[in-house]
Amino acid sequence: MKNVLQFLLILLVLALGNGIPGAAANEQGRQSGESLYTDSQTGSERQEQTANEWYLNAMRLKRERDFEGAIREFSNAISMEPEEPIYYLNRGVTLSFLEQFEQAIDDFDRTLELDPGFVSAYTARGAARRRTSDLEGALADFDLAISVSHTDEKVENAIARSSAYLHRGSLLLRLGRTEEAIQQLDEALSESTFPLLYMLHTVKGHALLVAGRNNEAIAAYDASIETISEQPMALMGRAVVRYRLGEQEEGDADCLKANQLSDESVLCDDLEDFVLRVLLEE
Repeated sequence: MKNVLQFLLILLVLALGNGIPGAAANEQGRQSGESLYTDSQTGSERQEQTANEWYLNAMRLKRERDFEGAIREFSNAISMEPEEPIYYLNRGVTLSFLEQFEQAIDDFDRTLELDPGFVSAYTARGAARRRTSDLEGALADFDLAISVSHTDEKVENAIARSSAYLHRGSLLLRLGRTEEAIQQLDEALSESTFPLLYMLHTVKGHALLVAGRNNEAIAAYDASIETISEQPMALMGRAVVRYRLGEQEEGDADCLKANQLSDESVLCDDLEDFVLRVLLEE
């Protein structure tokens, strides 16, 4: 399941984009922010850079996967402009990459205090709550992301809404609410465009696999793999369904390719048990 959740977190980062911060906070606010990570630089040295410069450097470090360095830079930006919601949001996402979910939730809470219409923050907080086993809280956040996003049809809101649909569908599947998950993913597919479509098709394929709707599952996996071919979990899922349908040779080909792409190798004879365990267990 960790691979599935990492996949969803990557989608969340896609939904956030690079984000452009708003206006500067007032001078009193600049002096009052607190840093989550201790910075070696003095206050006067930090003042030589603007908050936006710290933020842009943090985003660069995040892209380079220097997450602790990025958190320090986000914290410097926050110390200068503590009223800028996107700084907290991206620090929270970075904390999630380090699996520091409680601290991440605190940052998402602060984001939403500053901007209750920040759709990506609801999705991000829901994803973090899921990892802390607050499943009902996670579902509530995904519902809020979907409802709030409809009040402003910006491109980034549409992407964040699709991300929320995807997270919610995956969580419903985990909770055994399979038909509801399929319905949720169909709703997302009805309004989504690339690059989200292949992800939505993959998770819908998983839900249909669990429901035993094999021919529909094959169609969903095909739609996903036609767009992005190198997806281990989509290939594994399609292999399982092909084995169920007696398509041994095609199933073996999908299983072999999935194993070539995956970090862990799975015996094809054990593939169905493995896939169901990954999809249904945390």
